Amino acid sequence: EARFAAIRAHVAAVQQPVLARLAETGHQVIYQAEFAPVVVASGTGQAIRAMEAVAGVSRVYLERVHQPRLNISKVVVQATTVHGRGIRGTGERVGIVEAGRVGAHPNLPVARRILCRPEASFTVSGHKTNAAGVIQSNNATNKGVSPNITLVDGIGADFSDAEMIAATDCVVNQGATAINMSFGSETNGVFDAFARYVDTVSYNTGRTIVVAVSNVCANQMGSPEIAFNAL
Repeated sequence: EARFAAIRAHVAAVQQPVLARLAETGHQVIYQAEFAPVVVASGTGQAIRAMEAVAGVSRVYLERVHQPRLNISKVVVQATTVHGRGIRGTGERVGIVEAGRVGAHPNLPVARRILCRPEASFTVSGHKTNAAGVIQSNNATNKGVSPNITLVDGIGADFSDAEMIAATDCVVNQGATAINMSFGSETNGVFDAFARYVDTVSYNTGRTIVVAVSNVCANQMGSPEIAFNAL
């Protein structure tokens, strides 16, 4: 907690002059990240281009809106081998970040569920519920990768950078040691703002961020999977 507080303070100090300039130039700040010096804002094209010359601004990116992606078999990732060693995630928290929330299911124990940003959306996501099953299902036949963990449901109103960053910040604050992101954008090999955010948060907090790859096999890597520090 002390380390996180220091990170938040440092990031806020770095962001402050940029936030002040954004306010002066009529931008609307949509979200201010806690663990990486990233600010999502909207404004006119001319005002946004002018921000590139501001001291402390490393890069201006276009905000992307991500799409859901699906997980892969626990056999492929060799989770069955880990289970055979008696490691099933007992006592750990795993975050799942997506738009919407995880639905009710008899194989997803409510007693081991923490809602993060529940006010953001009341919509149940089938995709997110499926991904939660891959992680936590306690079904006797179709057991999840880490069936004994507590699931931290990082809820976004949509798949925009601002919402996904806010949901990620929340699950980090709730003590998730690993964070699942089964979504992304098709950037065709381009490193973007969200990938940079994932890199910085992983480096700053020591959290393992697990990402999905594109559903289109012919595409080059997109975001966030192009991030260097993502699994």
